[in-house]
Amino acid sequence: MLRYLSVLCFYLFAFLSGLNGQTKKIDRLKKEIETAQTQDEKLQALFTFCDEKQSLNTDTLCLYASAAKEISLHQNKLSNLALADYYVASCLVKKSLLDSALKICETTIRKLPNKGEGVTALMKLMALEAQIFIRSDKFDKGLEKIYKFLHTAEENNDTLMRMAALNGMGWLNMEMNKPSEALKWFFTALNASDNKIHHEKNSNIYSNIAAIYKQLHKNDSAAYFIKIAIAFSRKTENLFFLTNSLNILADIYINTKRPALAEAPLNEALKIRKEIGDPFYIVSDMSELAIYYASISQPQKGIALSLQGIEIANKYHVSSKLSYLYHALGENYKAAGNYIKYSKALERVMELQDSMHAANSVEAKAEMDTRYDLSKKENLIILQKLDITNKNFLFYGSLLLLFVTLLMTGILFRSYKKSQQIKLLKMQTEEKQLSARAVITAEERERKRISRDLHDNIGAYATALIENTDQLKRHATGNGVQQSAANVSENAKDIMGSLQEAIWVLNNDVITITDFIDRLKLYSKKMLPASPGIQIRYKEQIEKDNVLSPAAALHLFRIMQEGLQNIIKHAKPQNIIVRVESNETILISIKDDGKGFDTCNVTDGNGLLNMQYRAKEAGYVFNIYSDNTGTEITLQKNHAFAV
Repeated sequence: MLRYLSVLCFYLFAFLSGLNGQTKKIDRLKKEIETAQTQDEKLQALFTFCDEKQSLNTDTLCLYASAAKEISLHQNKLSNLALADYYVASCLVKKSLLDSALKICETTIRKLPNKGEGVTALMKLMALEAQIFIRSDKFDKGLEKIYKFLHTAEENNDTLMRMAALNGMGWLNMEMNKPSEALKWFFTALNASDNKIHHEKNSNIYSNIAAIYKQLHKNDSAAYFIKIAIAFSRKTENLFFLTNSLNILADIYINTKRPALAEAPLNEALKIRKEIGDPFYIVSDMSELAIYYASISQPQKGIALSLQGIEIANKYHVSSKLSYLYHALGENYKAAGNYIKYSKALERVMELQDSMHAANSVEAKAEMDTRYDLSKKENLIILQKLDITNKNFLFYGSLLLLFVTLLMTGILFRSYKKSQQIKLLKMQTEEKQLSARAVITAEERERKRISRDLHDNIGAYATALIENTDQLKRHATGNGVQQSAANVSENAKDIMGSLQEAIWVLNNDVITITDFIDRLKLYSKKMLPASPGIQIRYKEQIEKDNVLSPAAALHLFRIMQEGLQNIIKHAKPQNIIVRVESNETILISIKDDGKGFDTCNVTDGNGLLNMQYRAKEAGYVFNIYSDNTGTEITLQKNHAFAV
C-alpha cells in the first residue's frame, strides 16, 4: 500500500511540475514518461529525462532520479542500477552534498567493468567523480580521475565521452589558473571530432575557449567563440551551458567598455540558475553580477548581492566560491569609497586562498603518510623473509650457488644474443634511414621537375593562348566575336594564375604563415580592379610564424580563393576583412558585410563542399556563419598539428 502511495505522489508531483516546464524539450520528455506502456519503456524515458539534469530544477531531478532508482531496484539489472545511481548522485551534487555523492560514485564504480554493458554509466560516474573533486578544490584527485575517465573513453572508442574528458582536463587547468595549458586541451577536444552533433552536445568547450581568450584580453576571438557557444546551447536547450555563455558574453561587454549591454545577459543567466537551483553556480553568477554593479558605479546593489551570495555559500558549504564572492564584495566597497572594508575583504580573499593551498598540502601529506606506512609494512615483511633465509643458509647454500651459476650463464648468453640483435637492428635502421633520405631526395627532384615542366610547357602554352586571344580581340569584328575572345582571354589568365599558385607551392619546401599571407594579398590585389567599390583589409596577429606543409598551404589558399570569389560574385559587399592569427593556434577567417545566405540550404554548385573537404584534408576545423549582416568563414587548428 505504501509503495502505491509513493507512486501516486510521484505522478501527482510530476503532473504539477509539468505545468510549467523549463524548456520545450523537458516538456516533451515528461509526456514520453507519462505515455510509456511498460516498465522498461518508462525506465528508459526516465533516464532520457534525467540526462537533461543540467537544465532541470534540483527538486525535479531528485524526484525523477528516485523514480528511476525504484524501477531499477525492482528489475535488478546492474547497468540500469548504475545509471540510476549516477542521476541520484548528480542530484546530491546540485544540493552541494558532495560527500554523499562521492560515496555513491566510488561504490558503484567498483562494481562496473571497463568494457561491455554498463560502461556508459561507468564513464558518466567517472566524470561526476572528477567534477566533485574539482568543485572541492582537490585538484590532484580530480586530475587522477579525469585521466582514468579519458583512458576508459579511448579504450571504448567513445568520441563524445572523449571530448568531454578532454574538456574536463581543460577545465581543471582553467580552475588552476593555467590558461595556456587549458587552451591546448580545449582545442584538442574540438579536434577530436568533426561531427557537428558532437560539437553541439559539447558546446561548453566553445564557451571555455571564449573564457580563456577573454582572460588573455583577446576579445575578438572570445566574441567569436561565445557566439557559437550561445547558438549551440540555445539549439540543444542546455540551460547550464547557456548560463555559462551568457556570463562570459557579459564579461566581454564589460572588457570592451560596453557595460550597458552586460546587464541583460547577467540577469537572464542568474534567473535561469535560480530556476535550476544549484548553489555552486548560483553564487558564482551572483559574484559576476556584483562585479558588474561595481563597474557601473552601483556599489550598494553589488554589496547586497555579494553578502547574499556569501550567506548562500556558507549555508550550502560552497567554500570554493567564497574567494570570488569576497573579491566581488571588495570591488564594490572600493567603488563606494569604503577603503577600510575593501581592505578587510581583500584580507579575507587571501585567507581563503591560503586555506585552500593548505588543505591541498594537508591532503598531499596524508597521502605521503599512507605510502610511508605501506612501505614500512613491506620492509617488515622483507626483514622477516631475510631472517628465515639466514637460518636456512647452510642448507640451501650449495643449491643457491648452483642456481646463480646457471643464471649467470643464461644472462651472459642472452646478453650476447641481444647485443647481436641490437647490431642487426642498428644496421637495418641505418639502411631504412638511407632509403628514406633517398626517397625524399627523389621526391624533391620530381617535384622540381614537375614545377619546371609546368612552367616551361603548360605555362608557355597559356602565355601563348593569352597573346593569341589578345590579338584576336584587336582584329575581331562584331560584338559576339569580341566577347568570346574576351572570355577566352580571361579563362586563359585564370589558368595562368592557378598555375602560378601551384608552381609557388611546388617550389617551396617550407611555407610560413607570413609567406601565405603575402601570397594571398598579391592574389586579392589582382582581383580588386575587377571589383570596384569593394575594399579588402587585412588584420594580422603573428606572434609565432608557424610553418605550413606545401599540401596544407595549397588547400588553404584554394579555400581562401573560393571564399573571396564567392563573396565578390554573390554577397555584393562593400568591405571584406581577412583576419590571420598565429600563435599556439592558427586562425584564418574571411568576413564580409554583404547580404549573407542560408548555410543549411545551399544548392548552387559544390564550392562549399570542396572547401569543407580541403579543410579536412589540411587538418583544419572549418566553420561558416552567415546572416543578413554578412558571412564569416573560419579555419582553425592547434599548432601541435599545424604542419
